[in-house]
Amino acid sequence: MLRKALVLLLCLGSLSGCMTSGVSRGYVQDDPCIRCGEDFEFYPNETSAAIREAERIGFDWRTSK
Repeated sequence: MLRKALVLLLCLGSLSGCMTSGVSRGYVQDDPCIRCGEDFEFYPNETSAAIREAERIGFDWRTSK
């Protein structure tokens, strides 16, 4: 009986951790007000961003092996 209760508590404790993940749901303070006419702002990606970022941190495509 005690073993079943401990197993049950262990299962409930491990499963309840998923509910308190800390991720906010719904409206967050910095979200735009859709009713007020505000909208999300999307910025285009830089062309060849991966290659340029590698060059910024010092990677040289010609000398790498």
